[in-house]
Amino acid sequence: MHGRSKCPPYEDVTCPETNEALKEAIRGEAEAIKFYTYLIEMAPDQFQKDVISGIRDDERRHLHNFQAVYCRRTGCTYSYPEPDVYPPQTYCQGLAKAFNDEQEAYEFYKANYFCNDRPLVKKAFLDALLDEAEHGRWFNNLLVRNGCFQDP
Repeated sequence: MHGRSKCPPYEDVTCPETNEALKEAIRGEAEAIKFYTYLIEMAPDQFQKDVISGIRDDERRHLHNFQAVYCRRTGCTYSYPEPDVYPPQTYCQGLAKAFNDEQEAYEFYKANYFCNDRPLVKKAFLDALLDEAEHGRWFNNLLVRNGCFQDP
């Protein structure tokens, strides 16, 4: 019979403190909303403006959801600082930054989803991580559509 001590260790992710993770998510969503507003203004056609506007709407929903979860956990809303975000120098630069930010957010939300056992917290992180994956695909599409290729 094999005892528990014979089992290989399961490599689990280290979970940040949930309230701090929610604060980080709130700040990140607020930054994305402001950045995507700049991108919408720079977009060369209505199709791209609509795509980025839809993504920004998702980020607004995430911000609302993370605020609601934080409020339920702490009894108050998180007053986040005004995002320190500036317009990109070029549209392609902005798309590349947006793509990278969506990938980082996806990883952060995925780690927090698996770390938490509270259904409401998990739901907020799951909703956001699924959307971030879709946003990353859209920004990749826009990078290709606009010929935003960088030399290695």
